[in-house]
Amino acid sequence: MIFLNHYRIKEGKRDEVIKRRLEIGRKEPEGTKIIGEWSAYEGNRGFLIFETDKPDFSWTMTWSDLLDMEIVPLFDTDKDVMKLLK
Repeated sequence: MIFLNHYRIKEGKRDEVIKRRLEIGRKEPEGTKIIGEWSAYEGNRGFLIFETDKPDFSWTMTWSDLLDMEIVPLFDTDKDVMKLLK
């Protein structure tokens, strides 16, 4: 299953986010495939798309002191959603 993690850097925490990311990476568990990550132009939020068969998001807690996150399961519009709407 594919998920979108929309995160926002907490006020005053940008430098800490950069430092931690450079030191430890994302800390995603084995079996989680990162499809891509994009940062918004203003630099205070980002979007991470990942795939996993074991939706355990405890790894995101590594970042909960610095980021506010919303993780959303995604479904392929053509393959999944449109079939349900027929």
